[in-house]
Amino acid sequence: MNARSAPAGEERGIPLPERQAEIRPGEVHVWHGTLEASPDAVTPTEESRARRMGSPRRRREFLVARGALRRVLAGTLGIDPLLVPIVQGAHGKPRLGSDRRPPIGFNFSHSGDRFVVAIALGMEPGVDIERIRARRDLAGLARWSFSPAEQEEVAAAPEPMDAFYRVWSRKEAVIKADGRGIAIGLDRFDVNAGEPSALLDARWEGAAPGEAAHWSLHSLEAPSGYAAALAVRRPAVEVIVRVPPPPSG
Repeated sequence: MNARSAPAGEERGIPLPERQAEIRPGEVHVWHGTLEASPDAVTPTEESRARRMGSPRRRREFLVARGALRRVLAGTLGIDPLLVPIVQGAHGKPRLGSDRRPPIGFNFSHSGDRFVVAIALGMEPGVDIERIRARRDLAGLARWSFSPAEQEEVAAAPEPMDAFYRVWSRKEAVIKADGRGIAIGLDRFDVNAGEPSALLDARWEGAAPGEAAHWSLHSLEAPSGYAAALAVRRPAVEVIVRVPPPPSG
């Protein structure tokens, strides 16, 4: 993976809304953080949406996560976090509601108390982070979520649980980058569990001949007990980690 780290000071929670380095074509910038700050950068519409959620935990989790995303995007755009124009795009994927050209694409994922954000210029990245938790029926879940080739690789891995979450995070990153979610068919493409990470084959509706060759799939550094991945439909990108994963604690 072609990745490098950029200076990030001592911030390891929600990044400050300061102007970040400009994103250049062919780059994907990545921020990690912890969902531990107060939700102070959300709009009234987002607060209203949170109130419709079932539990206090889910409400707070949504608000803190959305505030984290707004702060990262604000640093890229150089505007107040509350002015970041996040709108709902096709298939429910959030996007920036602006006429900027080339457009800025972004994606956000959180699990447990960790989050990751990916931002790119003229590309739509997909990113995923997963907290690794023991599963009683790993094989059954793999049958529902993975292609036959992926199931075989996970079952044969020395550490099937770790392999499962590597595949899971990579598949999530791919479907989020594609933008259609699970509608593309979880069994209609193959990723690997080893390194370097790769999209091996793509058979979904609308896939071009040799579709997998048009993609970059990267494992992301993650705290202990987590797996993370980044996908983008471009054969070669430079991944720049603006804020590395917070220390495990």
